[in-house]
Amino acid sequence: MKNRVLSLLALVILGITSCQKSDEVGPKDDPKKEFTQDLQQAKQWLPGKWKLDRVYAMLLNAPVPNVELVIDAKQIRLIQNGNQVDVVDYEIVKVNNKLQIQTSAQLRETNWYVQNPGLQINRDRLYLDLARAQEGAGYEFKRVN
Repeated sequence: MKNRVLSLLALVILGITSCQKSDEVGPKDDPKKEFTQDLQQAKQWLPGKWKLDRVYAMLLNAPVPNVELVIDAKQIRLIQNGNQVDVVDYEIVKVNNKLQIQTSAQLRETNWYVQNPGLQINRDRLYLDLARAQEGAGYEFKRVN
């Protein structure tokens, strides 16, 4: 009995001492860590060319399609596999203290990225959140120069 208690105690101590705190994910890896909620700043940062970098979905290792967004002051051009598949008008608005892109996108299976997503943006990263009922995907884009 004494050996079992000592073995259990040693196992607990070994388990506690071997625990290491992992490094926090930096803003480069997590766009939610550092983004603006300022409407005017978002309007300045959004125009440009953005390439889809990551897909956040319920699927593990969700595939990342070849998608680019080319955004000017009034329109978003959606490019998939080098072909323009949609052009939509847009406006950035603030809804419940969160930024959102409201677009003229018609429901199609090729334009999920521009169907009124939530917006999180910093200078080099763009995160579009389609959290419909908390099960929608999120799409992270990086700025292309």
